[in-house]
Amino acid sequence: MLTSRKSFYAILLLGLVIRLSLCIRYPQDLTTDSDAYLAHARIVANGEGFAGPSTHRPTAFRPPAYPVVLGLQMKLGCSDSLSVATTNIVSSVVILCLTLILARQSGLPVITALCAMCAAALDPLLVRYSSLPMTEVPCAAILLAAVVCFLSSQKHLMESREPAVHAASRQGLTRMFVLSGILFGLGSLVRPVVLVSCVFLTGFAVGTSFRAGNGTRHPWFLPPFAPPGFGLSAFRSSVVVTAVVAALTITPWIIRNAITFRHFIPATTHGGYTLALGNNPAFYRDVIDGADEFPWDGEALDAWQQLMIADSISDGVPLGDEPAQDAWYYQQAVAAIRTEPRSFLKATALRLQRFWAISAADTQSSPVMKLAVSLWYGLLWIGLVLQLIGCWFRCKSKQSFRSTELWLVVLSFLLMHSVYWTDTRMRAPVMPILCVLSVAGWSVAADFTKFLLIRRKDALL
Repeated sequence: MLTSRKSFYAILLLGLVIRLSLCIRYPQDLTTDSDAYLAHARIVANGEGFAGPSTHRPTAFRPPAYPVVLGLQMKLGCSDSLSVATTNIVSSVVILCLTLILARQSGLPVITALCAMCAAALDPLLVRYSSLPMTEVPCAAILLAAVVCFLSSQKHLMESREPAVHAASRQGLTRMFVLSGILFGLGSLVRPVVLVSCVFLTGFAVGTSFRAGNGTRHPWFLPPFAPPGFGLSAFRSSVVVTAVVAALTITPWIIRNAITFRHFIPATTHGGYTLALGNNPAFYRDVIDGADEFPWDGEALDAWQQLMIADSISDGVPLGDEPAQDAWYYQQAVAAIRTEPRSFLKATALRLQRFWAISAADTQSSPVMKLAVSLWYGLLWIGLVLQLIGCWFRCKSKQSFRSTELWLVVLSFLLMHSVYWTDTRMRAPVMPILCVLSVAGWSVAADFTKFLLIRRKDALL
């Protein structure tokens, strides 16, 4: 136990040293505001509310949570760099601690769980974006917290064998489901895709509970130790609490948008542009069927953006009307998909390829660094394949049950980013979960190898 505790603190210290060193070594990264989160945060700090940096009018183009957190720190006197560093470093600490907890929840032994934590501490994407004013690291932290709370409360609810124990613990478990819902809601205000993860998890749990109630052969969601006469109705109502609370958490944002824009906007007014960015005739021509390499940038991208602005104006869409612009971009994207379905399928394949890419996203990296990153993700992806193989042969195990839900979270991100604009960094929020799954896969391979060695030794004797 003492050794495990020392290992935990050593890994935590390693992760912090790497991230702090990056912030100190490249301080300019802390203010490289490519997504304008700092610009939005300064507006918040000035007391103008959540408004556009150039228009100073209310906006819903970006999700509000991350800029608001930065803006509140700026309001208290923190510099831009300090606000970003503080938010990202605290998020990183949360990620490392919760990765260990999630690995233990998944049924991994302590040593293996510490390996998963170490993988999260060293992951190139999580390290790189810990020094940038972007949502990758904060989103990973809050998503991980939501998943851990959801799985923990779900597990304790199913393990309450005695009715008295179940009744006594119901209130505490309900609070955990509520907390999970709050975290999912807040996470969707950092990145809207988190709400899709919430829907996947709660929908899967409720759906498979009906399967169990109908007497279907052993359902995936119920582990073998589930007691006879398990309260399925109580389970369903408890799980639904998470989804309801998540919806209530984002209600103030929805109400604000309804009052401001006279439209129902549960996420952002950025979705149409993001969908059209990866699904338009110019992108299909230049990248999918042409010689331009992904990501699409430079003069071709600038020309497309200017063309879209001119076309939207000619179609009568006011420049300052975000909901109208969002709807117009959606229309253009859908039209492109319908006109060129084959190019859309090729673009989807490209997006999936970029989501799982093993190469370094930073083209300025040295050849040695690029090779190291490729080897790292190559090993991680092999672990994922091994984990899936292990689940196939042990589909009724407790670990398989937990990995099914973890894969659902990954799937929610994968499906969204197979359609919308995607590059490698889009998978950063689920990297801690992928680290747990990969380490679990390597653990399965190690156990199998050990079994074969023992069997061979016994045969020789």
